[in-house]
Amino acid sequence: MRAHVAKGSNTAANSVMAILATAFAFGALGGTAAAAAPVRDNVATQVAGASKTECVEQAAATQCTSSSLTVRASDATTEACLEIATYAISANEVTGAIVESGCGPVSQGAFTFEAKDLSAAALSPTIITLQAFACDAQGCAPTGGTKTVVVAATFTGIGEVSTFRANSKTTFGGCTMYFVGKGSSREAQARTTIDDRSFDSPGILATSTQKFMVICH
Repeated sequence: MRAHVAKGSNTAANSVMAILATAFAFGALGGTAAAAAPVRDNVATQVAGASKTECVEQAAATQCTSSSLTVRASDATTEACLEIATYAISANEVTGAIVESGCGPVSQGAFTFEAKDLSAAALSPTIITLQAFACDAQGCAPTGGTKTVVVAATFTGIGEVSTFRANSKTTFGGCTMYFVGKGSSREAQARTTIDDRSFDSPGILATSTQKFMVICH
C-alpha cells in the first residue's frame, strides 16, 4: 500500500491516518467477496472541534476540568460528542478522575459549516446525554450515573488552510481496493456553551472526501 500526504498539518496527518484505518477495515470485510461488479462508495465529512482545560490551584491539590466537543457531519448523519473530565493533580499524580462522555444526534439545520474556505461553523443548542466513568491507572469503569446537558458552539477559522491527500491500493482475498482521500483543515477560535457555562478555546475545522472502489476477480 502507498500513501501520499501533501501540504498538511498534524491535524491533517491524523485525519489521513483515520481515513486509512477505515480503508483497512473496509478491506478486511471484503475478504470473502465473490467475483462481482466493482463496488464504489463516496463519503464526505465535515468536522468542527474544540477543547479546553481549566485548573484551579488549591491547598491540597490542583483541581482541573477538561472539556472537549466534536461535531461530525456526513452524508447521512450529524452527531455531536462531548467529554468532560474532572480530576486532581497532586505530587505530579492524577487522582479522583471522573469522565463524563456521550454523543447525541444533531437535528437538521442545527449545524452550519462553511466548507469552501473553512471560515466558520456553528452548532445550535443540542441535547447530549453523558455517562459517567471513574478512572484510574488501570482504566475506566462506568459509575452508572448519567446526566443531560445542552451544548452549543461557534467556530471562526483563523490562519491558513492546510490540505492533505492520500491514496492507496490494497489486495486482499482475490479483491483489490482502491482508495483516494483528500481534504483540508484550519485552526479556529471556538466558543462553547455547556448548559450555563461558556468558554473560549482553540478549535479546528476540517473537511474530507473519501472514495473507495473494490474489484474482485
